[in-house]
Amino acid sequence: MGQRYSQFTLGERCRLRGLMETGLSKTEIARRLGRHRSTLDRELGRNSNVDGYRPETADRRAWARRFRGSRIERSTRLSAHIEDRLAMGWSPEQIAGRMELEEVEHSVCTESIYRHVFSPTGRRAGLPRLLPQRKSRRGRRARNGRRAPSIPNRTPISQRPGSVVDRQEFGH
Repeated sequence: MGQRYSQFTLGERCRLRGLMETGLSKTEIARRLGRHRSTLDRELGRNSNVDGYRPETADRRAWARRFRGSRIERSTRLSAHIEDRLAMGWSPEQIAGRMELEEVEHSVCTESIYRHVFSPTGRRAGLPRLLPQRKSRRGRRARNGRRAPSIPNRTPISQRPGSVVDRQEFGH
């Protein structure tokens, strides 16, 4: 699994400002905060302005940049448009294509529609049932049975010659 990370809190930002005022190096400040120096550099780069680094402003900016959902989830008009077309039996490909042709203000691609349909919000609304193919799941099919042998015509271990077992010949 990937590494876990946590964003700076307002308290950490205030502490960062205080440590900066003492004149410590960025490396030392990062060590005292328990953060990597590159994390500190990113924080200062994203949230500083001509007045320098201000914790409250930095916190407001960070909250403003946070992900607030997909374009479809944020626009009730767009989601209603997509859900109406799905209810009419249209496929996500047809919906996206028609939106592009009609130059709808906020057109989205096919993949975005599928992501919306199979999102927790879309599942609660029963959108997967509205798809023409009516698949309740997405992704690759599971293989049934055993895998095919990777080496054709290979000799099983139980039938190998004695010289291989004793390792008397080079290469065995």
